[in-house]
Amino acid sequence: MTQTNPTHSSTGVDSRQLFRPDVDLLDSEHEVTIIADLPGVTGEDIRVDYRDGRLSLQAPVAERSTETDQLRHRESLRGDFYREFRISDVIEPGAIEAEYRDGVLTLHLPKTASRRPRQIEVQVSSN
Repeated sequence: MTQTNPTHSSTGVDSRQLFRPDVDLLDSEHEVTIIADLPGVTGEDIRVDYRDGRLSLQAPVAERSTETDQLRHRESLRGDFYREFRISDVIEPGAIEAEYRDGVLTLHLPKTASRRPRQIEVQVSSN
């Protein structure tokens, strides 16, 4: 996971950081799959958007302490995950699906049927 610049607000720099989640990209004949590690995130808070050929994912990392706890030392994340991908025209944007389980977000990006590789059958003529 890579830490990026802090988020900015109209009043200056926000105290929350942005983190790039680690991802794996898998390419098969029928789809591209993006697997993103999002520890400390609840599934309801994940936002995935597609706009103008770009797919973005963002998710806030929940705070671990409560108002009654006194924090003595912090090594855990404090901020939000954010990652953006440029999507080629091989992908069918209206068919993108996402699922989240056990801290892992899986995005399924189906390829358009006309852009999938296929084998062309050779017609043999007899003379």
